[in-house]
Amino acid sequence: MSSKYDRANVVGETRARAFFKPLLVGQIVSLLILFAVFSVAGFFGVDVIFLNRRPVHGPTALAVGSVVAVVFTLVFAPLYAAFVCLGLWIFSRFRRLMIRVDSTYEDPSAESAI
Repeated sequence: MSSKYDRANVVGETRARAFFKPLLVGQIVSLLILFAVFSVAGFFGVDVIFLNRRPVHGPTALAVGSVVAVVFTLVFAPLYAAFVCLGLWIFSRFRRLMIRVDSTYEDPSAESAI
């Protein structure tokens, strides 16, 4: 029997954008979710959102949390992804970077009846 991972292709060269885009999207989504939780917590009185070193509560926490989330995400997500790409580039100078790509597709709705 063959597994669906038996016929994997080895890609010789990759570009940085192959890593950068998934990392960037993952970081943006995770940071926005984190700051949404912080904003809701600040809305209910938890001291997690600060403005001028003073905690912000109530509806103001939702507004300030949203602005902080956008700024923080736009600054740190691309920075993180760029450092990961740099690290992978440095790693590729010492060892060959191999990526396995699954070339098979199994349609779950097309299962054969036995």
